[in-house]
Amino acid sequence: MHRLKRCIFKAKDKRYKYNTSICAIAKNEESYLIEWLDHHLNLGFNHVYIIDNNDQSGLREFLSDYLEEGFVTIIDFHNIKPSNQVPAYEYCLLNYGHESRWMAFIDIDEFIILKQDKDINTFLNRYLKYPSILMNWVMYGSNGQILRQEGGVKNRFLQPATEGRKLKEMNQRFKSIVQPVCFLELKDCAFRSAHRWSFPVFNEHKQMVLGETNKQSTDYIMLNHYWSKSYEEFVERCNRGEVIGGNKRYTDFFYVNPESMTAEIEKYDEQRK
Repeated sequence: MHRLKRCIFKAKDKRYKYNTSICAIAKNEESYLIEWLDHHLNLGFNHVYIIDNNDQSGLREFLSDYLEEGFVTIIDFHNIKPSNQVPAYEYCLLNYGHESRWMAFIDIDEFIILKQDKDINTFLNRYLKYPSILMNWVMYGSNGQILRQEGGVKNRFLQPATEGRKLKEMNQRFKSIVQPVCFLELKDCAFRSAHRWSFPVFNEHKQMVLGETNKQSTDYIMLNHYWSKSYEEFVERCNRGEVIGGNKRYTDFFYVNPESMTAEIEKYDEQRK
C-alpha cells in the first residue's frame, strides 16, 4: 500500500495529454458504435482508444470524422488467438496509458451513467487519491423485443432487467476506471481475469473491494450494460463469437430475460431455420 500511495502522489504532478479516456474493443459493432461514442464524448471523456478486433467493415473509414477531429485513436490488434480481450487491454495500457490521467476499460455495449455529476472529469476529481474506481453493471435485457428495431439502445431499452437466471450475479460484476500511471510505474499490468486488474480497486464510496464482484452500488456512477438487446441481435452476437473467447449459446439469453419469452423465441427460431 505504501508503494501505491507513493505512485499516486507522483501522478498528481504529471502532465497528461488527456484527463480522461476510454479503451474499448470493437468487432463489427457499427450498429451501436456512433451512439456509444457520442454518449461518452458528451459525458466529458477527452479521447477514445478503439481496438480493432478483426472488424470486417473498416473502422477507419466508418469513424473518419472522429479521427480527423482527434477524438479517436484506432489500434490494430488482429490476433488469431481465441481470447483477445486481456492482451488487447494490456497493449492499450502499456502503449497509450501514459497519455491519460484516467482510463476506463469498457465494452461497446456498456454505457457509463453519472447519477449526480454532469461530467466524468468532475466525478473523478473526487477520487484522485485512488488508483481505480469500479462501476457496477446494471443489466439490461430485451425489454420483450424479439426482433431488432430502429433506434439506439438507450431509446429502445428503457427498463433494466428484473428477472433472469443470472441477473443477481451479473449485477454484482463491475468494470474499472484506472489511473494508468499507477500500473505503469509499478510495472504491474496483469489482469486477474478479463476485467480485473491485479491491483486494489475501490467502489464509489471509496471502499476497497476484494474479489470479482461487489454488492451493487449505483449512488453516483453505474455502467448500463445492454447485454442481450433483442433476441435477433443476441443470436447475431452468438454467431459472431465472444472477444473473451468461446461462443455464447442461444439459451444464455435467459440470463437476464424472463423464461416467459420462451414460446415467442421458439417460434422465431422455427421461422429462422
